[in-house]
Amino acid sequence: MTKNSLYQYLAEENGRIAFLGNTLPEKYAALPVVEIGDGALLPAFADTHVHLSSYAVFAATTDIKSVTPHEELIATLKAYDTRERPPFIISFGASAHSVTEKWLPFRSELDAAFPEKPVLIVCYDGHSCLINSKMRDIIPQKVHGMRGFDAQSGYITRDAYFASVDFITGKVPVPALIDNIVRAYDRMAANGIGMVHAAEGVGFPMDLDVTLSSRIARGQKSGFQTRIFFQTCELAKVKRRKFPRIGGCFAVALDGCFGCCDAALFEPYEGTNDTGILYRGEDEVRDFVLNAHREGFQVSLHCIGDRAAEIFIRAVENAQKLSPRDDARHTVIHADLTNDDQKRRIVDAGIHLSRQPYFLN
Repeated sequence: MTKNSLYQYLAEENGRIAFLGNTLPEKYAALPVVEIGDGALLPAFADTHVHLSSYAVFAATTDIKSVTPHEELIATLKAYDTRERPPFIISFGASAHSVTEKWLPFRSELDAAFPEKPVLIVCYDGHSCLINSKMRDIIPQKVHGMRGFDAQSGYITRDAYFASVDFITGKVPVPALIDNIVRAYDRMAANGIGMVHAAEGVGFPMDLDVTLSSRIARGQKSGFQTRIFFQTCELAKVKRRKFPRIGGCFAVALDGCFGCCDAALFEPYEGTNDTGILYRGEDEVRDFVLNAHREGFQVSLHCIGDRAAEIFIRAVENAQKLSPRDDARHTVIHADLTNDDQKRRIVDAGIHLSRQPYFLN
């Protein structure tokens, strides 16, 4: 094979390219043939960070990313309610940056439109949500006392957001969850994606989303590949399932996001003394990464701010110093704000980056 060459035949075996050439060898002559014609055969995209089961659930509801005025947002939710008659309404994509009013609907506005049905709208950043009074009333009381639970406005952030999403996703019936995950695979494949790094472990009893995502992935006959990242700090749980990867967001996130102004920064947010929050201390992260590294896991952690990224970079540097490993592929998820020194050390430590171009918007 030479670069920039055209070949008449490609033979595939067990998901791998076994042959390229202009004369087909005899051993491949009996394989099924697909004529491309005027088409093109391209490598599939890999999505290096997706909450597969959460995406599956939200994609099966109603997307409001393109909705601008509040009036249209409410009308979209009402049309979905009329069409599907769900026990509660979940939607995704609200943003104060994109709506006409430049602020998100308050709880009172959602109450006026849906006085009898629970509503939860996940914001575009995936770290905050809006709820109405009916949803507030069914969310467990222990969540009400968590950091970020604003019962007055209905805008939920930080620890309370994670707990609220865990609660509501746990209410999704198992048959619906299975169907949604299968549809999610079909939707991603239709858009040219052939591999996902799925961060699982979001509120389902007995980590059901982890089980279903891994088993459905094994049942795929299309060659679609799934890499499960278990969102937990409990190494024993991951070892029991024989997963080689651990980490993600939610239970293992190191900070928040820019949308909620809780990504952990070295410098304060403009006009404030607030530098965001860290969900885990440096000593805890260092010990977790070192233990997982020594067990041979690939560790992937959510770090949006430069202060959070620094903690993870130091943890990987420490792990590699004490227990060197080739090609460990530990990964910073998002890495939205890193300085030049951090970028250099990320390269030196062999750390990978999982970044989302959509965040540029």
